[in-house]
Order: sequence, then C-alpha cells, then structure tokens
Amino acid sequence: MTPNVFIEAWLRMITEGARGSADALDTMRLLTSTPITPEDMLRLMRRFMPTGTSIPMTADGLTSTMEEYWSMLGVVPRYRYLEVLERNEQLRRRLDEAERRLNQMRQISGAREQTTEEAQKMLTLWSSMMAETVRMQNEWVRSMASLGKSSNETDAASREAADHPEPAASSNS
Repeated sequence: MTPNVFIEAWLRMITEGARGSADALDTMRLLTSTPITPEDMLRLMRRFMPTGTSIPMTADGLTSTMEEYWSMLGVVPRYRYLEVLERNEQLRRRLDEAERRLNQMRQISGAREQTTEEAQKMLTLWSSMMAETVRMQNEWVRSMASLGKSSNETDAASREAADHPEPAASSNS
C-alpha cells in the first residue's frame, strides 16, 4: 500500500466521522482506546477504502509504513511507551534488589572483618597468656630445682658431717 492509499483511507474515515457515521466513530473509538494489531488495522481500513480498491499491503508492510510515519512526525506510539515504561520498572526493581543484596553483603563483610579483628585480638591475648604461663612454669621449675639442690646440698652436708665428725675444740688449751 502506498502512503497515498493509506492517507486516502484515513481521510475518508475522518470525513465520515465528521458527518456522524456511527461506523467511522466506532472505528475511531477503537483506534484510540486499545492498541490494535496491524491485521485489525488493515481490516478497519478496508471498511473505508473506495469500492473496488484492494489493499496490496501485508500486516508487516502496514507496520513499517506506520513506523516511518511516526518517525517522521517524531511520535512514540503509546504501546511502545508503555512497554518501555514497564521495562524501566522491571529494571528499577532489579536495581533495588541488587542494591539491597549489595548492602547485605557489605554488612556481612563488615561483620566478618570485625570478627576477624576480634579473633586476632583474642589470639594475641591468648598468646601472651600462654607465654606468661610458660615463663611462670619455668620459674617454678627453676625454683623447685634450686630448692631441690639446696636440700640435697643440706642433706649431703649433714651426711658428711655425720660421717666425719669434726674434732671438738678443747676449751683447756
């Protein structure tokens, strides 16, 4: 279908609508109320084509003609606008969900870092306690060893004294 045939059918419908034709007015209401398929549009156009004129256009051809016309006028069809709006809402929901998950992961990561820091502090404290315990045990072992040496030396000295009594010093000399 050439653009002239399309425009002629459009103008014929508008003219009949201006005259009060119920068919034309119903068609205009249908065109403005719901998005229609290209097949429905061709069927509606056939109602207003001059007698004997056939529409040599397919639904795809009509779609491309309408797309060119809308592009030339700088118009975005409502159904496209609604599709883009819906897609935008879907993307917004996905973005919000991703941001929420990211914040949760940051909180978990922060908790892990805090837990790691606390674990490091506990490890340091435990290490220092263990070092102090080992140092105290070493001192205790040394003190026990030295106490053992002292008593061994004392025992040895007393045994030696018992085995070898010292001559008593005379008080008469």
